Parts: sequence; structure tokens; C-alpha cells
Amino acid sequence: MHSSTCEQPARRSCELSTITGGALIEPLPPREQPRLPTDLSHWVNPALLRTWIEQEIELLAWNDFLPAEHVKEGVAARHRAMVCLLSFAYATGLFSSQELAEASLSEPILLAICGGQPPFARDVRTFRRRNRSILERVLTGVFRRAVIRQLALFGNPLSSEIEPVLSCHAAERIETARQIDIDDD
Repeated sequence: MHSSTCEQPARRSCELSTITGGALIEPLPPREQPRLPTDLSHWVNPALLRTWIEQEIELLAWNDFLPAEHVKEGVAARHRAMVCLLSFAYATGLFSSQELAEASLSEPILLAICGGQPPFARDVRTFRRRNRSILERVLTGVFRRAVIRQLALFGNPLSSEIEPVLSCHAAERIETARQIDIDDD
């Protein structure tokens, strides 16, 4: 996987090659970036990961993201399921829309997330493009929970400087999915 940078609010950049860099195995020194495994299920049981994603989704103000008629028509439930599905996929290292669509036909947890109605690859691509900011917010929250859980194992508090790095990791995963889809076409 390629390495890229993401601008931070303080004009600092974060190296994101750590997306493939493996698990956090010791306490973080000051200013060290968290190394997230590509597949968070190496740290967290997939069922717990799904729960975290659903909790992060619940924290969103849906009225800010969907027109009122969609909330009333029940589109919000399908929208939430797609956010959950894509967030789960990106958190576990499944980036290709085609592979996600195919896996949603047979993988029990993905099939459950999409309510037995797996999306087509083009629907995944379109949804990701239209809802990038939502996906970034959910993934950042999930990454925060995972890092807090890992840091707690070693008695470290979560530094406020880590939040922008986690946001960069979320943006990088979404960008990776976009790039893989371009390469698949």
C-alpha cells in the first residue's frame, strides 16, 4: 500500500503508511502515532466492532445528512445500514466495492448488517462518494475506541493530538477504497 500524507490543523502532516504497520504492542511514546492494524478485528471481536460502529452512527445528527422526506420515508434505515456496512468493511481492510458486494452475499456479519439485501458494487461506490464525511466521522470514532481500548491495556491515556491522526487514518482508508475501485474499472 502506498504512503501519503494528510494535512493537520496545525499545518503538521501525518505519515499514513502505518495503516499496514501492524498492531500497537507497547505504550506510545509522546507524539507517537497510533499504528492501527489494517483489519481491526485483530484487536476487537467483529461483533464488538459492529456495535461500536452502530453506536457511532447513533451519535450522528441524521437530520443534518438526510432531507426530511427521506427520514420520513424510511430511507434513513437503509442509509444507516450502508454507513455501517462500509464502515465495517473499511475497518476490517475490505476496500474493493466489488469484493464487498460479493462478500455481502455470503459473510454472515455483512449479510446481517445489510439486512439480507446486499448492495451492488456501483451502489457502494456511489454511496461512498456521496457520504464520505459521514464515513470519516464514524471510522474516526471507531478508531478512537479501538486505540483507547489498546492504550488502556498499557495504562496510557489518549492524547488530544491523536484525534487528527485517527481522522487521517479514516480518510486514508476511504481514499484507498476509491483508488482500488478506480484500478478495478
